[in-house]
Amino acid sequence: MNIFISYSTGDRDVVEIIGGHILSFGGRSWVDYKDLRLDRDILPQISNGISASDVFLVVGKKSLSRSSWMKIEFSLANQLGIPTLILDGSRSEILDTYINWSSTVRASEEWGRVGA
Repeated sequence: MNIFISYSTGDRDVVEIIGGHILSFGGRSWVDYKDLRLDRDILPQISNGISASDVFLVVGKKSLSRSSWMKIEFSLANQLGIPTLILDGSRSEILDTYINWSSTVRASEEWGRVGA
């Protein structure tokens, strides 16, 4: 599963944990600090990252209302019809919600393989 992560810099520590978790179950995350090349146009890179994603993950609902880049990313994901998961709350609430969601997704993927 490919997951685009939209966040503000204040949530980077949580995003790094989530990115590591995604990688540990064989997924791939697109996140600016590892995928964005500053020597190229930014918007096409973001658009390509979102369009290649199965899920658009927003970390920090309050940040979404304040960050112009997060608003642009969110708008692009909606235009492309990418399913969106918004995580908000304290650091532990964000991580708990993400872990519960990812466990459900992995279980449904396993169920699909068993049923095939």
